[in-house]
Amino acid sequence: MNENKENSFLGLDLIGPCLRVIEVQKHNGNYFVSNAAEAEMDFSFDFESVADPQMLPMLVATLNDLKNQIDFASKDVRLAINRRLVLLKTVPIDKGMNEFELSQQIAWEANQLLIDNRKEFNIGYEVIGQHHTSLNHVMFVAVRKAVIDFIKNAFQQADINLNRIDIDVLANLRALNYIVHNKEDKGLTAIIKCERSLADISVYFKDDLITLRELPSINSEAQEKTLLDAPADELAALYNEELSKVLKFADTIKYPTSYSNIFLFGGTATMALKEQLFKLNKSVEVTIIPPFEDFSEELSDDKKQLISDHPEKYFTSFGMAIV
Repeated sequence: MNENKENSFLGLDLIGPCLRVIEVQKHNGNYFVSNAAEAEMDFSFDFESVADPQMLPMLVATLNDLKNQIDFASKDVRLAINRRLVLLKTVPIDKGMNEFELSQQIAWEANQLLIDNRKEFNIGYEVIGQHHTSLNHVMFVAVRKAVIDFIKNAFQQADINLNRIDIDVLANLRALNYIVHNKEDKGLTAIIKCERSLADISVYFKDDLITLRELPSINSEAQEKTLLDAPADELAALYNEELSKVLKFADTIKYPTSYSNIFLFGGTATMALKEQLFKLNKSVEVTIIPPFEDFSEELSDDKKQLISDHPEKYFTSFGMAIV
């Protein structure tokens, strides 16, 4: 397939020290993956790094490294940042609200959530599910302008035209909806982003976001140690404990109290972890999600090799590319 830059989209995932990018092309309404790359920085991207001016040239250098692997010119570039960099809250909203009433409700939520000056934040929201009988679920997001300015400055210095910044939660939901077409499941769906030193859990019923959970929990040294170097059975037990807590919460808001699917993705989603998690949930389908199963043939031979071992690492990047 000949490349058409107007239909080429680059999705980037910035998670900890890793920056992953997928290029997709759209042809006749379908997406085809045409390139992939990954680079690792000498620092983890978080609030501390944003406050350190020495980190900016390091991010610029990483972006330049990616430019040597993928042509960024004249393409639609989109970036997902980790949920830990934003203040995020899911708000149940009556379906009868009009746009003005909804904006007023979001403004009220912002006043409740933000301790610092509101002028220091970019604020947005998105309706993410409409399957509840009387409520919409609206995701309210506030991100410090300092974070956005840091990212935009780095991309500008690397001479990359960044068109959109989003959070990984929404990118993951887009990717899930594109890849998994069965909306008739009677139970909950959990997607777990598995990375070294952290895990992010999102639980949905159809398109409704039930809850978000992050590991390690605040001030939990035991969880930190498990995430860093524990064997698969201990890691699965940690995940399963958190998933069990979600079921109790789901019951309080009148959602199903069982899982239909658990999807794993990210840099440390392994077969051993999948098998151990299945042992703890034998009535649930546990899957390492394969984002490029149907169209990896559009990759060159060297890029096929890059993603053949762990294509699930690029799940969030794919969700940004198809926004």
